[in-house]
Amino acid sequence: MQKKENTGTESVRIDRWLWSVRVFKTRSLAATACRNSRVRMAGVPVKASKLLRVGDELKVKKGKALIRVTVSALLEKRIGPKEVSKFKEEHILEAEPIVKTAVVKSSGQGRPTKKQRRVMESFLNEVERNAQL
Repeated sequence: MQKKENTGTESVRIDRWLWSVRVFKTRSLAATACRNSRVRMAGVPVKASKLLRVGDELKVKKGKALIRVTVSALLEKRIGPKEVSKFKEEHILEAEPIVKTAVVKSSGQGRPTKKQRRVMESFLNEVERNAQL
């Protein structure tokens, strides 16, 4: 008798795959994102139960960021963060703007603490770097 090799699955639910490759922290967050039309395949919103295949391309909106994810391989169980790159290719299309807040000191408080001074200096350095661009 010949032994049949398990070649893996041919398709996986979108919410399960997004959770297992660590795009979302929980599977319920992945399902909610699908329900709220934040996950699209070929420009069309998809349901969490839609089956993925290798080569499919998804656009995922997380917060203000838009991420394009290409399915390289399928899996159903969550894996370690170092192994994720084998299963997906991720490209950031629109990034969230980084907003840093400055420490506002009201009069009468005295000198800034060491931590406050470091925060102010890092903010001013960031502003100078952005002004040079």
